[in-house]
Amino acid sequence: NFSYDGDLVTDISKFYFDQKNYSKAAEYGRRALSLAPYVANYWENLGVELKQQNADKEAIEAYRKAIYYDPNKYRAREQLRELEKKNSLLKAFPETDVYELIKHTEKNIVDHDYAYLLDEKFAVIYPEGASEEYYTMVVSIVNQKGIDAWKETSISYNSNSSYLVIEKAETVKKNGVKTPAEQNDNQLVFTGLEAGDALVLKYKIQNYAQGRLAKEYWNKFIFNAFVPEKISRFCLLAANNIKVSYKALNTSLDPKISQYDDFTLYTWQKDSSDAFKRESYMP
Repeated sequence: NFSYDGDLVTDISKFYFDQKNYSKAAEYGRRALSLAPYVANYWENLGVELKQQNADKEAIEAYRKAIYYDPNKYRAREQLRELEKKNSLLKAFPETDVYELIKHTEKNIVDHDYAYLLDEKFAVIYPEGASEEYYTMVVSIVNQKGIDAWKETSISYNSNSSYLVIEKAETVKKNGVKTPAEQNDNQLVFTGLEAGDALVLKYKIQNYAQGRLAKEYWNKFIFNAFVPEKISRFCLLAANNIKVSYKALNTSLDPKISQYDDFTLYTWQKDSSDAFKRESYMP
C-alpha cells in the first residue's frame, strides 16, 4: 500500500538483515535508495548489508555516499577506514598509560586539594567539515576538599548539537583497585572516594552541527588551572584540505607538526604547569 515510502521499505530491509538474509536486505536497501537517493541513512544501511556479504568494494562506495550526503556519519567513517585497511585516526595521537602515570606520580602535592596528572584534548576535523573531540583527565585527590570537588561532577556538552560517549569513568584506589563511577547521562558520581585516590575520565563528543557553520570549527585550550597540572596537551588532527589558523596567548608555546595519512597533526604540550594564583577582581 505504501511502496513509495522509503522508511517502510527500510523496515523490510532490516527484517531480512535480522534474519541474516543479507542479499535480500541489500535488495530492499537499494529499493529504498531508488525512492530517495540522497538519504545518508539509506546509503549507510546498504554499506552494512554489503559488508556482511564481503562485497567490500561496493560497501566502500556506499559508505562514501553516506558521508557525502551527511558528513556527521561517524560510524560510517569508522567502517570506511576499516574496509580501506587504514588505521584508526586515534592512532595518530600520543598515547599515555594513565595507570603508569598514577603509579609514578609524586605524593608531595601541598597547598592544593587536587591536581591534574593529565589534562588532554584531541580534536579531529574531517575533510567535509565534521568534527569530534576526545578528552582524557587524570586527577589526583589530595584531601577532603578535593573529594568534595570531584565526588559529583558533570560533563559539559550541548545535547542539541552533539553526542556524548563516556568510555571510562573510574576511581583508582591507592592499592590499584578500580571502581567504576555511577553514571546518568553526563552526570557522574565517584562513590567511596578517599584522599590519595585518583580519577580517570575518558570521553568523546561527536558534533552534529548543520548548515553553513557546520563546515567551520573553533576551539580553545587552557594549559593552566588553579591547581598544578603535570601534563597539559592539546592535539588537533585536521584534514589537509582544511586551512588551520591558531594563536597562543600569554605563552610562546608552538605546536609540533606532523603528517598522518591525509591529515596534519598539530600537538601543543606543556609539562609541570604552575597553578594560577587567584587575584581580586581577576577576569
